[in-house]
Amino acid sequence: MDSTSKIQMDYICLQYPGYYRFAKWMERLAQGIADGVIEVPKDH
Repeated sequence: MDSTSKIQMDYICLQYPGYYRFAKWMERLAQGIADGVIEVPKDH
């Protein structure tokens, strides 16, 4: 997602209607992990 241009991302969102919703969900998930709101188990 980070390596696409705005035009490419717009095209993907038009091709796949649920993609924008998925991408926003992933963005919120990543932000929650970065902020420490969502705890991620440590590796052994």
